[in-house]
Amino acid sequence: MTLSKSLYTKGIQCPKALWLKKYKPSVLIPPDESAQAIFDTGNVVGDFACQLFTNGKEVPYSKNYDDMTAITKQWLDDGLENIYEATFNFSGILVMVDILTIKNDEISIYEVKSSTEVKDIYLHDISIQYYTLEKLGMSVKGASLVYLNSNYVRDNELNLKELFVIEDVTKTV
Repeated sequence: MTLSKSLYTKGIQCPKALWLKKYKPSVLIPPDESAQAIFDTGNVVGDFACQLFTNGKEVPYSKNYDDMTAITKQWLDDGLENIYEATFNFSGILVMVDILTIKNDEISIYEVKSSTEVKDIYLHDISIQYYTLEKLGMSVKGASLVYLNSNYVRDNELNLKELFVIEDVTKTV
């Protein structure tokens, strides 16, 4: 049985929702247009955040998570500095790290949110990623949340460095 980070955070927020998702998914209602629009916005924000960490590659999504973990491992072995959606599995805990960076043999993880503030659930989200990587023998030097700067006002061109706030939450997680 696999426990993904999204299932983990769902269980933190509502244990019954986790149980239903795992054992009775047929009773769950698919996302409506409003919820889907929120998901789509999150994907766009994530794509923009990846541009802060150039020269990376995104692990292609597959329902076969073993393929995704194999690609991640290969890219780590190849010395790729930035991996988007880096996928790891430790004892059935599956995580996809939004942005994983390796600089001077130091690993940092970045969780991207289309929010303008840090919420407690985001800390749980990045904590399970940190835990999983550490259990796999990786030394994570930094864990940060990347979210939207509510004070940013766009002029002509989009300035990604001003659009986002990167908050180090390593000590908290």
